[in-house]
Amino acid sequence: MERNCPTRGRVHLGAFSNPRESSPACRSTARPGSNEHRAVKHHHAERHVSALARRSLIFPVVAALVASLAIPFAARADGSASGAGRYYTAAQADAGKAVFQQQCAICHGRHLQGKAGPALSGKMFLSVSQFQKLTADYLFRFMSKHMPLNAPGSLTQTQYLDVLAYILRVNGYPAGLHQIAANDTKLTRIKIEPPGKP
Repeated sequence: MERNCPTRGRVHLGAFSNPRESSPACRSTARPGSNEHRAVKHHHAERHVSALARRSLIFPVVAALVASLAIPFAARADGSASGAGRYYTAAQADAGKAVFQQQCAICHGRHLQGKAGPALSGKMFLSVSQFQKLTADYLFRFMSKHMPLNAPGSLTQTQYLDVLAYILRVNGYPAGLHQIAANDTKLTRIKIEPPGKP
């Protein structure tokens, strides 16, 4: 029987099909009920059980691989490179943009690209912020005390929070349903860093 079954022991598409649908080389002409016929049926049953075992092992591995690949994308969609949540609203960021253009753009550029003052967006800004381990809370405290440069601390708390929301949006942090707040301890967990960082 070994000579008539060249596919025995190999993995192929037929391994996941019905055991009765065997290849022509494995079909037997033995009489039903004979020892040879029973041996052929046993061989086909073995192949079917083996195929089921392979499938039970392969599917969990594939599922785990897909899940592991999806993690970086989920983290970025969650709000930031570090997986921080959505801590500001779109309206808040819009208000922050208006304040920024009026009070900050003269030094930091209309697109936060930097001018007389440093850039507040882009790869260099995010890389330096990551190196210095800056958080959204730090940015808010610093702006509230030192900005604008010609009149430090002259804006309202709401305006500083709005500007922070705008900076987060420009750097890829998506908006949510709740406004950013000065007393929100979660701000300390929003890391300012490039996308894709753990």
